[in-house]
Amino acid sequence: MASLGTVNNKDGLVVQMSGDYQKFNGPYNNRLRAINTVGPFKYYVMDFDLETVGASTTFFPHDLNNDGTRDGFHVGEAYLPAGSCITRGYVITKEVAVGGTDFTVGTYTVAGATTDADAIVDATDGAIANMSVVGERIDISGALLTSTTAAVTADAYVAITTNGTFTAGKGTLVIEVLNV
Repeated sequence: MASLGTVNNKDGLVVQMSGDYQKFNGPYNNRLRAINTVGPFKYYVMDFDLETVGASTTFFPHDLNNDGTRDGFHVGEAYLPAGSCITRGYVITKEVAVGGTDFTVGTYTVAGATTDADAIVDATDGAIANMSVVGERIDISGALLTSTTAAVTADAYVAITTNGTFTAGKGTLVIEVLNV
């Protein structure tokens, strides 16, 4: 079955049709999701598969202009809220990475414009050598974690970008955020 993409119903609501996206990607694969927590800290998780991101590209979950290319986010996606501060984060390797050189995780606007392409996981953290053993943990050190003055200044949607062509590589990104 060919991918039918998304359409807007007569009320303007986005309706995603069944097709290739659901067939090859779990509902949250390469997409950020918020975990329910109590207290000042909130946790976000992204299960990712480097092979499904594509060769040297950024993975966006939605095709905003219906041209066949995923290029942004819908407002219903999880995002890091303005005014929050990332306190820590890490990546856990679930499948050894093969093929590409590195990956980054950055922040974007809802329309897919780059805010900071390696704000969360930089190329040093995301080097293929750091995903060489299943269960290995990578402590992330992107710009939003290393500076004492770094804060999320505008609502930030999160996406993963690959460098090279990955033929394997799965993991889970966990981000802890203090939202005051």
